[in-house]
Amino acid sequence: MELGKGAADQRRKRIIQVVFLGFMGLLLIFTLFSNTLQSLSLPKVTTEQPKSGGIELAIEGSGILQPIAEAKLHRRG
Repeated sequence: MELGKGAADQRRKRIIQVVFLGFMGLLLIFTLFSNTLQSLSLPKVTTEQPKSGGIELAIEGSGILQPIAEAKLHRRG
């Protein structure tokens, strides 16, 4: 009877070990995969030699402003 219990215990330990290693492998794969996806979504940056001059700034846009609420103003005087 002891022999049968020992074999079942060994099998249980082996299953736990395989599940644990599989889980750790899955975590490693997801970690590497997420880092790869994150690096693909980062902007690509280039560097240039510095040169003297100004920074040009141009802002353009169009639209219609609509108030959320109106308040009456009273004149003093």
